[in-house]
Amino acid sequence: MTSTAYGDESEPDERLAPGTYVLALALIDDAVAEDCRESMRAAKLPAQRKLHFHSEGRRRRHELVARVAELEAVHLVAVRTAAQEHSERRRRMCLKAVLPELEYKFGIDQVALEARERRQNERDLALLVQLRSSRSMGSSLRMNHPRGPVEPLL
Repeated sequence: MTSTAYGDESEPDERLAPGTYVLALALIDDAVAEDCRESMRAAKLPAQRKLHFHSEGRRRRHELVARVAELEAVHLVAVRTAAQEHSERRRRMCLKAVLPELEYKFGIDQVALEARERRQNERDLALLVQLRSSRSMGSSLRMNHPRGPVEPLL
């Protein structure tokens, strides 16, 4: 069984959750991934390039949450709250917590994180190399950064 973790981040409103960074991942067996993709594609409105929870209204958000909950997936969330830290450090700390867990506990061999700027993606990959070098994790997990409109599971 081969599984992939699809992830994206969120930084809630600073007034409500100052210094909070959320990294959410859906762990999906590759055998059911295409069915899951189709379900998420079907949730898009005609003019949407991709689903983006932040831009949806309250009712639609509830519909999307219900749809995601129906997917054949395990959901893993890492949260870092540290108002004094830069956003990128909070991201690194979340990734440091979840990447070994994905590989060792869940047997994930591929992580797809939504693409950001090239340098930011490179920092994610450098962190993966650092975790391997420190023997915090093995070498089987691979990481890529597809663009949001291309991968509906993000």
